[in-house]
Amino acid sequence: MSRYDKYDNGRAIHWEWFADENHPYHKLVMDSIAPFKDAPRGTVLDVGSGDGLPASLLRGMGFDVIGVEPEMEGISICRQKVPKMKIFEMTAEEYLKQMPDGQTKYDYLYSLNTIEHLDDPMALVKIFALSVKHWGVVVTDDDRVANESHYHNRTFDPKTLKELFEPYVSNPIEIRHKSFIGIKIFR
Repeated sequence: MSRYDKYDNGRAIHWEWFADENHPYHKLVMDSIAPFKDAPRGTVLDVGSGDGLPASLLRGMGFDVIGVEPEMEGISICRQKVPKMKIFEMTAEEYLKQMPDGQTKYDYLYSLNTIEHLDDPMALVKIFALSVKHWGVVVTDDDRVANESHYHNRTFDPKTLKELFEPYVSNPIEIRHKSFIGIKIFR
């Protein structure tokens, strides 16, 4: 996993982008959390919680959000912006290894722009399989449109993202930013 240096100097980059309602990131985040609007409130495991922007919005909707994030700079910003949020300070792969078998259950999974950074994208599938009761949302760059990035270890198109989460049922979610794709995965 490449180091995500966009938080250097304490810059809350996602919060900055989101503050501008015309910024494409604002729409991306709003589209990614849209499936939660009518969901019964519960716990959300946010894998790749970063600086906490989506977690803050989900908490504002009444969800209890627990983060998984390896970048200390992002965690530091998250702790300032989203006080009292529990965060596992590790990669998704490390979280999977230390996760108690069948003991931790979250209602939902949320992962925005993270799976493409993982050394092992199957780790997110296994986290979903072992710890999520209902459904999850995964949003990533669409490799048919997006430019290559040195931050990304693997990219996906709608077909390969859906195949990764087989045998689970997944449906695309509407993402207005055409460089991204998203799916909702069901138990």
